[in-house]
Amino acid sequence: MSLFCGEKCKCKRRGKGYFSGLPELERGFGKACDSNSNISKEEYLCSGKWIDQSQVMLMYGFDPCPKTGSSMIDVLDPLKSREENNQDFKETQPIFIGLGVLIVAGLLILWLVNRK
Repeated sequence: MSLFCGEKCKCKRRGKGYFSGLPELERGFGKACDSNSNISKEEYLCSGKWIDQSQVMLMYGFDPCPKTGSSMIDVLDPLKSREENNQDFKETQPIFIGLGVLIVAGLLILWLVNRK
């Protein structure tokens, strides 16, 4: 069978081996083989020419290029609002502690008054 299989065919077979459980990536790799039959898995995933890394992270839940590009935290929180929320919580934490102490003190006073 490989006697009649050309470079594009071999490239598409490599894609089936690389992305056997990921159908969108497998099809995309097959399309990339049409323009470049010597494409590698890393080049396909990390070059930014064929796929968007953030889309792969959102669809499949893994970072295709962990050493380059954006990380999962950057994709899930693009506005960096998590850091702002943590800062807001740290600023309001004394207020919540004070309210908690007042509520506990009020409940204790009510319990002592009703006890007599």
